[in-house]
Amino acid sequence: MAKKKKSVTSSPSRTALVVLGAHCSGTSALAGVLTRMGADLPQEPMHAAALNDALLASAGSSWDDWHEIDEDWYNSPLEQEYALQAQKMLTQDFGTSRLFVLRDSRICRLLPFWNAVMAQSGIEPHFVWTHRNPVKVAAALTRRNGWPESHGLLLWLRHVLDAEAGSRGCKRSFVSCDGLLANWPKAVERIGSDLELFWPIRPGTAAPGIEEFLSETRRNFHAADMEELSQGIVSGWVGETHGILERWVCEGETQSDYKRLDIIRATLREMDALLSLLMQETQRESDRVQRLTSEVEQSQVKIAELDAAARTAQQEAASHAFNHATEQKIRANAQAQVNELNEALETVREEANSLRADNAAERQARAAAEAQYRALEDSHYALEDRHDALKKTLEQTDFERDQLRSQLEQSRAEAEEVHSQTIADERKISELECHLQNLEAEHRALRRKSERDARQVVAMKQMLFARLDGEMERLLSGETSDGQDQEPQSPVSEGAAKRDRIALAEETAQKRTAELDVAVNMAREEAQTLQASTVSERQAREAAEARIVELDAACNAAREEVERLLNSKSWRVTAPLRYIVTKMRGGG
Repeated sequence: MAKKKKSVTSSPSRTALVVLGAHCSGTSALAGVLTRMGADLPQEPMHAAALNDALLASAGSSWDDWHEIDEDWYNSPLEQEYALQAQKMLTQDFGTSRLFVLRDSRICRLLPFWNAVMAQSGIEPHFVWTHRNPVKVAAALTRRNGWPESHGLLLWLRHVLDAEAGSRGCKRSFVSCDGLLANWPKAVERIGSDLELFWPIRPGTAAPGIEEFLSETRRNFHAADMEELSQGIVSGWVGETHGILERWVCEGETQSDYKRLDIIRATLREMDALLSLLMQETQRESDRVQRLTSEVEQSQVKIAELDAAARTAQQEAASHAFNHATEQKIRANAQAQVNELNEALETVREEANSLRADNAAERQARAAAEAQYRALEDSHYALEDRHDALKKTLEQTDFERDQLRSQLEQSRAEAEEVHSQTIADERKISELECHLQNLEAEHRALRRKSERDARQVVAMKQMLFARLDGEMERLLSGETSDGQDQEPQSPVSEGAAKRDRIALAEETAQKRTAELDVAVNMAREEAQTLQASTVSERQAREAAEARIVELDAACNAAREEVERLLNSKSWRVTAPLRYIVTKMRGGG
């Protein structure tokens, strides 16, 4: 507790306990209890009421007007003028007080104005609510002002709805007038807990003064009890709003009730014109009833006067019994007066019956109008339900649209990525085609060279065969080239140059074949990386593979030709070649 008290005293703001409640709802009793717990009263209590009356008049309203204040007034030049007056009033009435009570029922309808004024003055408002049974409030206003019950109920409803909306979201505490009068210590504890407030005076110290102050209030407030609400649209709104306030007092404020209170306030605004017509009819009916009551009272007074005159006449007739003529005359006069009185009374009764008939017709018309209002209200609620359903559907549609948009964006990104990959693959295919074209060109060049080499090999074979045939013939005949015996020359020495050329050609062919194999393998690897590509890529790959097959076939054909030459069974062709190959491979 000491730690909390330290945090409160260190706060630089001033605190105003703003008492909220409709007229005749116990705001005076609540303000008296708060001041006896240590909060300061204004030096002049009527300053706030006078300022609020002038402010309402500038907005075309008054304290007993149940209509909503025109919102445009808050943006008019008069608003700033009255804001300066309000700040001056707070300074004059409360000085530098750090905890004071601000009470005036008119504030309920002007909370946007007072919230702004207190914020500009460095004052933090803490709202203390009190409410009373609206039937009792309407009855008290009817006794005091002669209003119809419906006027008092609408005035109560306007104060409560505007005050609740204007103080929503701020620190506030809810108590009832009956609860305060029955158990004020509990109410004070509830207020202190809700507002996180520490009272300057302990309840035990303030108890004698509070009990003495509340005793007179208890007698006044319990003088007349009216528990039942009359049937009607306004009564339904009033009963529902009163039930919410009672529940907040017992169980605490519930945010789920805000929507219903806002609906009632909005419906009251929409029904303003129709309710005004009803209230005018109700006021006229009330005026007729009052006039009829006044006439009946005047008739009763007149009857009493005539009765007194008749009694006086009878007394005079009894006292003057000796004069029969005079007595008869007096009796005749008295009887004439009685007859006049009876005629006047009958006339009054007929007028009263006529007024009662008119009153019944007006009540029927009002009941029909209220039935129409109830139908309009049901239609309004149905439209609200449909609006909520459409709102939920729209929210779901927006959610699905956002999801589809996200999926579309993702698909678009994937498509762009695939497009980029396709372009890259097409570029690779183009490069591969160029490479394949180069390979084809090299292959054609190699084929031409192979053909030339083959022709040279054939030519060398023919020349070698001719030389071998000549040598064999000379060896067989024993002749020498110059007619002398000479050492037979080895075919190896004679064909060394040709052998070297053949070996070189074979080695070159093998190297070029190896290079072609490497190129073919690289082409295969590049073709395999494009297996998952588009149709155009597959066609290019198939073309490349077909070209590779052609190159393989050409290489294989070249190898077969060399092998065929090496494996030929012709003795004249193969004997020297086998000898050359054997020597090249290191044979003996």
